[in-house]
Amino acid sequence: MTWPNIDDPIMLTLPALSSQQLDYTPSNNWHANNCEFYIDAITGQIYSHGSAYRHSLDFSIWIDLESLVYKQHGEVLAVAICFFEQERPVVTLGIDNKIHVVISESLAYPPGGSSSLTAGFAFFLDIRRSSGLIERLWLTNGAKSFDIESDLTQFRSIESSHGVHTNYTVLETSPLFHQKKACPRQEAHHSRAISGSE
Repeated sequence: MTWPNIDDPIMLTLPALSSQQLDYTPSNNWHANNCEFYIDAITGQIYSHGSAYRHSLDFSIWIDLESLVYKQHGEVLAVAICFFEQERPVVTLGIDNKIHVVISESLAYPPGGSSSLTAGFAFFLDIRRSSGLIERLWLTNGAKSFDIESDLTQFRSIESSHGVHTNYTVLETSPLFHQKKACPRQEAHHSRAISGSE
């Protein structure tokens, strides 16, 4: 999928698919080209039993707190994943540096009750600078968004499969880890809970 124009105003006012509504509107969109954050690990869980099905993903995000918070006196406000569905973007906010999202679900009851996220997706990190300016940094697959099939499904490695449950990891050969491979890791202040300046 072609990456949406980050200058589009909708990219600053994305609706959240959770009760965690954002109480601010970023002033600018930028690409995260300076190792501000990257995908550190991905695990998936599949539950399948009869007509019931659920496929979820957990993303661990590394955030460069050393530069963004401790040196520049900024504050990390939010980290999220955004699926560019046709009707509207669908955003799931992370908790601390973890993002959990259900990408496909079929309910045993009521019949036909199902949902799925099939569009391209990207990640964003909201930062409040020391000046008070809030900026949104986007992590994408170059000039386009990531794709569930070509960037994730094809790189699955099954860890365990017991009856109706299957757990897997995503291999670091996936394009989702390109940023991680390109960035030197700073262990002094490892990413942890989203926090203000300290």
